[in-house]
Amino acid sequence: MLSDKIFLSLGSNIGKREKNLYDGIKMIKLNNIKILRHSYLYETEPVDYEYQNDFLNIVLNISTEYSPDELLKVIKRIEYLMGRRDSKIPKGPRIMDIDILFYNDIIIKSEELVIPHREVGNRYFVLRMMMDLDPDFIVSGYSQTIKEMFEKIDKSKKVERVPLKLLKGVLS
Repeated sequence: MLSDKIFLSLGSNIGKREKNLYDGIKMIKLNNIKILRHSYLYETEPVDYEYQNDFLNIVLNISTEYSPDELLKVIKRIEYLMGRRDSKIPKGPRIMDIDILFYNDIIIKSEELVIPHREVGNRYFVLRMMMDLDPDFIVSGYSQTIKEMFEKIDKSKKVERVPLKLLKGVLS
């Protein structure tokens, strides 16, 4: 099933963050996932566990024939190949973090996968990036658009747009 309202969030806050995102995006493309569009790149303050470096984040609008469960396996394998391991610190530093934010209008609530992502309505940085891509996207289970959710969210965390440098080569 080829779909075009699938959104992935990528983040990194260890080492050369933009290079990590570049490598992650390259691996996504090598797994037969087409990148249709992308948000701007943002430097964001950590959420939950705050004693760590800021993240670089980007959202990709992708097209794939993978089911949600198959897509989850692909992105978990990419995270692992890039060096991500289970941390003793929940929500701690990550070389690569890839989340499925939305998969069309599908709602999934299983032990392994929750779509829409369980924190989407609480993450200013995610809603900011989704505003770049599709402010009129209606979030299943919330019955609100991205724009409506964005207007209501607390915007006190740092979310700063930064220029694409290295990523230009992999996103073009």
